Amino acid sequence: MREPRIPGRDSRGTGKVAGALAGGGRGILRWPLGTARGEHERAVSEYRSFRITGQVQGVGFRWWARRQARDLGLQGVVRNCPDGAVEVHAHGPAETVERFRRLLQQGPPGALVARLEEIAPPGQPLPDSFEIVP
Repeated sequence: MREPRIPGRDSRGTGKVAGALAGGGRGILRWPLGTARGEHERAVSEYRSFRITGQVQGVGFRWWARRQARDLGLQGVVRNCPDGAVEVHAHGPAETVERFRRLLQQGPPGALVARLEEIAPPGQPLPDSFEIVP
């Protein structure tokens, strides 16, 4: 017997984002997720952006960040900045984005993170996966 379809869920039951963020700063999107028994719970999705400074270019930081984000199932982008920093924009479940932030604070072997600051998201749509962009 098939489980009944719950409004607000996609075919995989992961939920779908109800809309896009407007404005800058930390954004929180909410959407309902159903449990196996059809009970509803609330999940929080966040779009957060970070600027990482220190010895973070030339050490594989972007490739490492992409792998970590993909392993966590996040959407977003990572790029080098002309001033030597790395910029990251990530979207996903709030707890997962926070875990990713903690990983970024540590960085990959060979990197030396001096500072991680949260910046305003650019307000542009993110890819469906996590990508390195120019």
